[in-house]
Amino acid sequence: MEINRKIVIFIAGLVLAGTLIAIFFPRESRRNADAPLRIGAGADISGILMEETVEELSGVCMIPEDLESSSFHDC
Repeated sequence: MEINRKIVIFIAGLVLAGTLIAIFFPRESRRNADAPLRIGAGADISGILMEETVEELSGVCMIPEDLESSSFHDC
């Protein structure tokens, strides 16, 4: 019975922590539809995959002109 009690307390703690995070952490008050879309990926295979995905989706979806695609060097 002791392990069941610990499990219930742990789950209740997770639910309480999640609720407090959802209530008190900062968030955007409204969605900014005019903000440019920014896509970033590492300078390795993930960057190549990102560029190929954007190129492939541009034929299917409407991608805005102010799309900012960038790669960065990680360790």
